[in-house]
Amino acid sequence: MIRKLERYAPPGFELKAELGTILFLSVASLLVSFMFFLRFREAYNLLFEFENGVKVLLPNAQMPDFETLSKDAFSLFGALSLCILCFIWFHYRYLKFETKSVYLMLRLPNRFEYHMRCWAIPLAFLVLSYLAIALLKAVYFNYYLRMVPLSAWPPGQSMHLWSVIL
Repeated sequence: MIRKLERYAPPGFELKAELGTILFLSVASLLVSFMFFLRFREAYNLLFEFENGVKVLLPNAQMPDFETLSKDAFSLFGALSLCILCFIWFHYRYLKFETKSVYLMLRLPNRFEYHMRCWAIPLAFLVLSYLAIALLKAVYFNYYLRMVPLSAWPPGQSMHLWSVIL
């Protein structure tokens, strides 16, 4: 797979290190996003009390809205995006100072080959990270919808459906 991706990287660039960094940050971002479940469980347990060994919903119990519970869960994805954007700069720097093949790259028949090799892989991973954020938010919001009793919904939560995904 790395051989296929080398076509979209600067010639001679150490792609394994870049992919390793992106993979590490992606897994770390995913693990940090699981903080949502910890916050959800804490808030969910405050909705109930035990009476005679039975879990009973409190009369005026209200769950915090989804945005409050998922506030910091996706923070590391921002660092991942910033890191991916830095790789674009690293690619340009590598071509200009280490290989000194900028002039050769600009003389190729495809005028955009130079820029494509600097932007292709980072932009692909940036799009994948935003798709992962949207998918995780949709899964977490579906979990929120299924688990919170209707009487404990915060006011206006059903009107914020699009703000959850965007």
